Amino acid sequence: MRKVVYIFFIFSFLTIGRSVFASTLNIVSNPNDHWAWNDVVGWIEFYYDDVEVGPNRLSGYALIGTTSSTSTLGILSLNCDETGNPDGTNYCATSDYYVKNDGDGNLSGWAWNENIGWISFSCKDDTGVTDYDVCATSNYKVWIERGDDDLGHFRGWAWNDLVGWICFNCKEIENYLGDSNYCENTSDFEVVSKWAPWLGYATSGQLLSLIIDTEETKTTLTGIVWKGEVPTDCDVKFWLGSSDTTNPSDFQWSGPYGFSSWVKNPGWYEVNIPPADLENHNKHRYLRYKVVLESDASHINSPKIEKIVLQWME
Repeated sequence: MRKVVYIFFIFSFLTIGRSVFASTLNIVSNPNDHWAWNDVVGWIEFYYDDVEVGPNRLSGYALIGTTSSTSTLGILSLNCDETGNPDGTNYCATSDYYVKNDGDGNLSGWAWNENIGWISFSCKDDTGVTDYDVCATSNYKVWIERGDDDLGHFRGWAWNDLVGWICFNCKEIENYLGDSNYCENTSDFEVVSKWAPWLGYATSGQLLSLIIDTEETKTTLTGIVWKGEVPTDCDVKFWLGSSDTTNPSDFQWSGPYGFSSWVKNPGWYEVNIPPADLENHNKHRYLRYKVVLESDASHINSPKIEKIVLQWME
């Protein structure tokens, strides 16, 4: 007779730090931590209209100026594909632009302002001029690095053809001037985000179950059925174990059973112990399993398990 035991839970990686925050604003609000600087237009405010740093792109609107009532140049759009556009302009109909994040904090692409035009975040951005190497002239870029506070600190320079360099961290000016006291003596400004690179899902995570008592002395573990989600390039691996005692060292294990081993049904996956291995699990009262979840190479996507059903027969 085949029997099952149902185990309900949700298992996914704990996020170590890299996150797509549910809130629409993840720029830090501390007074010095949301400003960029340009010598012509002055301060650019990033703790403004839903500015969000995500693992793939930036979104929202910065403000050129310190307050909306005194700004003469208006908003700086970081992504054309926005809802609730404050000035009602459909930017994407003209140009499908955005500031790209490669997942490691390296930014590229374009922001837009109606008065000063395009702002480039990397010398590698496509200018449309094929016979001119921008990076050979100036190897500029903007990037985000993880600080000791586990926050994402913007570094580097962006470029606009009309107003020139836009600095995202006063340390860049210190480096340019050779003055290690510039930030302390002038303005300790930077842009800081709650998103930070290298803080994503771990490469893998595992769970070892508690020992399950079937209360049957002639149990043979036959397999497992589980429900969940497995994004592209992720994997889930199971080891199945049984024993006639509760001593962990006495358990006999079969596995690992990864993607190629599963019988795939809509929303469910089944792993059956090969017939040749069933003898190792014969007449074992106690069962347990180990599962390993592996994220994709970007550490952005992780598998999720919602339900596990252990199968055995007498």
